[in-house]
Amino acid sequence: MKYLLITVAILLVLAAGCSITVMQKPDINLPKPMDARVLVLGEITSDHPGWKSLEPDFRREFVEYLVDEKVFDNVLTASAQQPENALTLTGNVTEYDEGNKAARALISFGAGKMVLKGRFELKDAKGATLLRFESHGADYGGGGLLLGVVGLVGVVQERERIIKGFAVNVANTVMRWSKGEITE
Repeated sequence: MKYLLITVAILLVLAAGCSITVMQKPDINLPKPMDARVLVLGEITSDHPGWKSLEPDFRREFVEYLVDEKVFDNVLTASAQQPENALTLTGNVTEYDEGNKAARALISFGAGKMVLKGRFELKDAKGATLLRFESHGADYGGGGLLLGVVGLVGVVQERERIIKGFAVNVANTVMRWSKGEITE
């Protein structure tokens, strides 16, 4: 019975898929201005055509995370009227690879992984760079042949999983910086 429970637990972990996000050490890290209470999510550019369909979800997840965490008084998407003393986050998605859905569903364990990488910059109202960092995420799919149809279900949710993980990681980096938790 013990081995059956362990086997079932392992299969459930595999069925859930695997999604990771990583933040690399920032290049520039200056303290948050005392009067910075508003964050504007500015332009997020990319040369990868697949990014355009993911950008609205990235923006939504990013804003929702920071609003839920109550890091700033207000979190806005890019607007023509920049609030006074607002910080602005811009970025460039440097890599977007959809990978191979069939490999993720049937083989898993990193085969055909989906990858998303970007470089971000946070500036104060005067345009001075306060924080510059890279972030990347990967989704390894879930299940493989061990789980058959369950592995295919993981493929359906992978885009949502990777974009949410990527957006939350970027937002979390900004949040940690604003609280003084990123010291180098």
